[in-house]
Amino acid sequence: MSKKSKGSHPKSAANVTAEPGVQNHMQGLAAHLPTGCGWLVGSRSQTGMTIVHLAVTPTEEVEQAEETTGRRSAMSLNKLDVAWMMEHYHQILRLLPGGIEIIGAFLVDSDDALQNNERKNQIQQIVKALNQANSALEQDYVILLCDKATKKSRYQLHGSEPAPKVASHDLVLEEHALKWQKLEGTFLLDLPYAFGSEETAQLLDSKIETALASLENSLDHCLVLFDSTLRTNSEFLDRSIIPRTTTKSSKGKKGHKHQAGHDDSDEDDYNDDDGEDVKTHKIQLLIPDELESIAGDEDCIVSDKHSRLKMVGKMGVNCYVHPKITVGEAIEAVRTDIKRSLKGRCQLHCDSLVGEETKGTERLEVPALHEPPRRIMVKLPTSGVWISDYLYPGENCEDSIESVEELFGFRPFIDHIDDELELVASPREALNSTDAEEKAPPPPASPIRPSATVAARCGPVLLLASVGVAVLALALSYYFINYGSPPADLEQTMEDVKEKIEL
Repeated sequence: MSKKSKGSHPKSAANVTAEPGVQNHMQGLAAHLPTGCGWLVGSRSQTGMTIVHLAVTPTEEVEQAEETTGRRSAMSLNKLDVAWMMEHYHQILRLLPGGIEIIGAFLVDSDDALQNNERKNQIQQIVKALNQANSALEQDYVILLCDKATKKSRYQLHGSEPAPKVASHDLVLEEHALKWQKLEGTFLLDLPYAFGSEETAQLLDSKIETALASLENSLDHCLVLFDSTLRTNSEFLDRSIIPRTTTKSSKGKKGHKHQAGHDDSDEDDYNDDDGEDVKTHKIQLLIPDELESIAGDEDCIVSDKHSRLKMVGKMGVNCYVHPKITVGEAIEAVRTDIKRSLKGRCQLHCDSLVGEETKGTERLEVPALHEPPRRIMVKLPTSGVWISDYLYPGENCEDSIESVEELFGFRPFIDHIDDELELVASPREALNSTDAEEKAPPPPASPIRPSATVAARCGPVLLLASVGVAVLALALSYYFINYGSPPADLEQTMEDVKEKIEL
């Protein structure tokens, strides 16, 4: 059994399972890769760890044969670069929804890796890098070994020590696809943060990191409602699951019949989503007011501000949790999803800035609008879980296909991409949401069209003259019909009317 985590991750059992679709994925990698490595994408729960996908780490440099195809080959174990593997680790971690994380690594080799001293050393380097990246957590990691010769997959469980905590075991596959529970909702972001004279000179990414630190503190104390209900942390999120204490006390036929009734209704509680059983819970977040947490006046610091950063928007929350997860674990998944999504898209935005790292929050008179990428969801081919991706302004779903293929090793179908989770940000709404002293300058007045200019000169005198001309035309027509010749002074009358119209 793994040690109890100091952070937000639950205690994970030694047993490791995988979704049924993972087996075909492993067999495909063993058949096409001479050697390779990558990361195990899965979930942690009190029942153990579950693998949902294998993300192959590509090579760092594009070879000449790959320039025509635009695809990178898998990194070979003979040229293993742990630093590049960790770069791949951070890139895919920020794209995972809440409840899903990287639980370990996998190696594809033609021989038994446990009998090779070089492979043992590589495994220790990978485990050491994982422990350093998650130094605040004390958790176990799975090392999956895919043998090309025997076509079998065995795993080891590693902790903080170099030696494995659990010896090699065969990987167990789930009999059926897991009925994942989906947590979805929206999070209204309205985070103002002021900076002093020293902080104003910092780069944009440092300012965002400082502002997000205060938001994370508020998220750690927020309340989460599931389907408009506040529930206790110890109960299962799925109400159809009966705790063991209840089943033991339920004796006799009546108790067994009650339990069977819950199992029968379990199928009705799940709605079919693209062929996968997924149960959806609507979530709501109640964040306490930051001012209420101030103990007294001595904790309140008043100082002059030199710049200000305000993060405003409506972001989507999407989590996928294990069927047998508790409410407390689900709440941690929601908090992790919001933190990971905000940090991820802000990092992508800051990386895209070239020579504009200090743009914004320097001068109050000239506000700068930054638009981070919006979030979309992409379905994994091996599970009912959907991962995230981010689109910059002007990009569409086709632009996401290439990045997902490079990071996760599969090419998604366009029908398995949901780009309606978040709408495109409106710059005018973002600017209007600022305070009165920081309003943006009004837009330039649009030029008046020619039709509007003509209509502006149409007064009551011209309108009456037009009516007079119409009446005169009717009288003239009546005179022609009855008498057959115009009056002698008709031309003089028409000239008088024209002069009045011109005036």
